[in-house]
Amino acid sequence: MIKSIFILESSWDSDAPLEDYSVLPIISEFAKQRAIKTYHKNFTDLKSFKHWVVKFNKECSKGALLYIAAHGNKGSIDGLNTRINFTSVVDVIKSAKNIQFVQFGSCLVGNSSNLETLMNKAKHLRWVAGYNKSIDWVDSALFEILLWSRISPVGRQDNEKNIKTHTIVANILEHEVSGLTKAFGFNFIYKYGENIWAISSD
Repeated sequence: MIKSIFILESSWDSDAPLEDYSVLPIISEFAKQRAIKTYHKNFTDLKSFKHWVVKFNKECSKGALLYIAAHGNKGSIDGLNTRINFTSVVDVIKSAKNIQFVQFGSCLVGNSSNLETLMNKAKHLRWVAGYNKSIDWVDSALFEILLWSRISPVGRQDNEKNIKTHTIVANILEHEVSGLTKAFGFNFIYKYGENIWAISSD
């Protein structure tokens, strides 16, 4: 169950005006409706990325979702003017034991290989998700809200109350919005028992 969301966001445009856009308004309104605490910070490089993850991990409780909103590539995410390789991202997250869920709101970096690596290194994670293709940040944020809403106990339909999270995710991907998730290259990697499993659009 998602109890808190930490949005860790990089500027989408280094030449953007002061009124730069952000995923925060979209996600915070959803969180209010679900009584989920929401936090937001900006990162510019690996040092600031690590600083905020460590701080959030110290102050949050179990059930925390780390939402990484930034431009991405197959092997990295972008700070303001620097790239952070995925290995460094894994190293930071694997020490953040209270973070149980990770969502990459980034192009390309959420391929199955990267996500499975993160799950294998960060043993405390219950699921991670991301995109293997280029995405529009508004479209993907709206899809993520749909996903989080449906897997939240509050948002579940009556016939889904006792169904496993990964089963609901699979139904969404295969039947409800299959065209959208294929266009995104959406991947959902989760732990069930002692094993790691994948629901993949790759």
